[in-house]
Amino acid sequence: MNGERSLHKVIPVRGGAQKQSLVLNRFIVSHFIKGTLKKYAHLFETSIELEKRAIMFMETLLRRAHSTRLQFKTVCCIVIKFLEYSSQEGAQGTNYMRFLHNNFLKLLVAAFVLSVPNKHDDFGERLAKRDDCYAFYSRVTELSLDEVANCSSIVRPVLIQQSRHQHKLRREQNVTEMGILRGSTYQGDCGMEDGYILRTEIEQFDRLGYKMVQEYFNII
Repeated sequence: MNGERSLHKVIPVRGGAQKQSLVLNRFIVSHFIKGTLKKYAHLFETSIELEKRAIMFMETLLRRAHSTRLQFKTVCCIVIKFLEYSSQEGAQGTNYMRFLHNNFLKLLVAAFVLSVPNKHDDFGERLAKRDDCYAFYSRVTELSLDEVANCSSIVRPVLIQQSRHQHKLRREQNVTEMGILRGSTYQGDCGMEDGYILRTEIEQFDRLGYKMVQEYFNII
């Protein structure tokens, strides 16, 4: 995907680099799941058992889908974006997680589906690509097509709403700073450069992840 090396396809080199890379991948997945469940615990019931299941589930999906690092980061950003909005709206009485029956694993499934780019100009081609994506993740998750489609249809509108809001703020900022409205970067459903996620969100996730790894492994 996108010509990037799969997260789980590591080329063996001397010095045990393959083992180190696998340890690092598992560390990042584990800390993402644990940190996310802890931060948004008020949206659903969490437990040690859920942590273990979610970590194993995400590692399995990454492996079965031969996910790239970019897809992994996009999945994480989608999860955070959805939960952050649910948290904000939850204060007003609307917790979007309840539409997923407070099932964190279903959110992960939707995030994987929506992390796959689908920017065809032709509406029919977009629908065909979406159906193919549903079928693929139905196979790798062993969920029914309806379950995969339902999870995605719940998460997608929330991301679109948030992304359009971000797009509007960016346009207003351009007008304020430059005095002119620059050409729109609208693409696909939501006006983001990379599907439902801004490049700046990916970059921020990169910085936070790099800092976490540095601190944990004492990398200078």
